[in-house]
Amino acid sequence: MGLGAMVFDALSAALASGLRALAVQKARTQGNEVATQGIEDLQRLSFDGLVVCSTPAGPVPTGLETTALGTNCPSDNTGYGEDPCNALRPNDAPAPSYTCRRVSIDFRVRRYIAWTDAGRTAKRMAVFVDWTDSAGPHQVSQQSSLRSPTEASIIGASIPSLTLPSAAPTNVPVTSAGKLTRNIALSVNATALGTDDRVFAKFLTLDAAGSVAPVTVALDPVSGGTSWTKTILTTDDYTFGTGSQFVTFTGIRASDGKANSVISSAVKLCPDTDSNCSASSFPQFSSIAVPSSVALAPSGALRTDFAVTAFTKNVAMTDQVQIILATLSGAQAVDLQPDTSTCTNASCRWTATIRQNAGYTFSAGTRQLAFIAAQDRLPPPSISQGSTASALSSSVTFG
Repeated sequence: MGLGAMVFDALSAALASGLRALAVQKARTQGNEVATQGIEDLQRLSFDGLVVCSTPAGPVPTGLETTALGTNCPSDNTGYGEDPCNALRPNDAPAPSYTCRRVSIDFRVRRYIAWTDAGRTAKRMAVFVDWTDSAGPHQVSQQSSLRSPTEASIIGASIPSLTLPSAAPTNVPVTSAGKLTRNIALSVNATALGTDDRVFAKFLTLDAAGSVAPVTVALDPVSGGTSWTKTILTTDDYTFGTGSQFVTFTGIRASDGKANSVISSAVKLCPDTDSNCSASSFPQFSSIAVPSSVALAPSGALRTDFAVTAFTKNVAMTDQVQIILATLSGAQAVDLQPDTSTCTNASCRWTATIRQNAGYTFSAGTRQLAFIAAQDRLPPPSISQGSTASALSSSVTFG
């Protein structure tokens, strides 16, 4: 009996040791799975969406010090963000720290997103998972990296800023042939741009067939790139339709492709016989409907789609109505579609949905949205061809 007891004691100790080893191995397997889940959750994000609003508490591991912070994070971001173990909010920034409870063990997760180079063209992702079991404390980690797919990626070093866009004078008579009778001076101020960078202005002209054709011109730097100018001369080979239009400005930094955009006040290009563009045939906006607010993710991307509506007069379904979006990758024009069931030249309803998956990114703030209408060609006996109209919406808060 004594010998049997000794044998059973030895077997019990061996079995307990085996169970502990099995439990430790099971916990390590779970820790690795939590780490994999954490890194795969980061890998689903686009390059621009790969930002955090804070870093985990405690020292930052070597090589991860330059955190990729979002541009539109809430002021109180304690515990802010999504994670794959708890309530998933896919439009939020990833949570930098969270806890996953598995096999009766709390696995504490820390996630870091950092820039890997001075030009901020690539990001490094790291996930650290810590836990304690019967064998003591443990840690596993996984890392990955992602390079910007395009040079115009907007999150990174300070984004260029464009201010005080101007197209002067704002009322310019044009001849019956669509030629300017006065020069138009274009200018915009810039920060975080230098003389090696680029600023472009875009406006509407007419091609040889009388159809509306957008034109882009490069501006010249002044004062080391803090100001940019260009004069559209009466002798330039441009033909303009009559009416009003906006001039859009886009600045792009050559070193990293970071960009921004801004829109000028409307410019009137009226016939020299009608300085107020009062002819009944000119296109008009009778009303515009936009949301009062648009929700942005910390990266500046849209959280949801948003819709816009415009009502026009003297605009046919074959003409063009657009909304101009001043995004962080440049000015973007989006076509509105006519309501074909009720649309006539006298009155037409146009709609567009700005899609979340279109990839537009915006700075936070309150601004008006710009709309333009352009007649492809006016029927006789009109004053000119390709007349345009411009209008601003009510204020929209982005954030």
